[in-house]
Amino acid sequence: MGDSDARALLSTLPPDQPVVDQLEYIDSKSKGRLAAGGRSKTLQAFILTAYGPMLPFLRPLRRPRPENREEAEFAKSEAIRKDSEDRLAAEQAASARLQAQLDSLTEADRLALFAEVKADKLAVARRWPTG
Repeated sequence: MGDSDARALLSTLPPDQPVVDQLEYIDSKSKGRLAAGGRSKTLQAFILTAYGPMLPFLRPLRRPRPENREEAEFAKSEAIRKDSEDRLAAEQAASARLQAQLDSLTEADRLALFAEVKADKLAVARRWPTG
């Protein structure tokens, strides 16, 4: 689970839910049981099996059942597509703002700005090793 997924999950919890205390309790109990060689192979599997029913905020961590896997994969691909579209829209909006700023400059100011940028780029290029 990534940072953004964890934040989204935690944002759905009631403000008074003692999440840190619950996770610390699970951590303390799970270390002994995993060391004793329980059925679960990973800490995540152990926590979901042992404590998932008691802690509803852990339910989204469960892997989709095989019959729901296609739906889950489609939902994930849709989320990725939407994220890509949102990023593209943000980049296009930033580009439009910059273009509007350039368009608002007088011709002389625009040429002076381009000359300054060109000089900066050339100065950087001269510092790069050639060869």
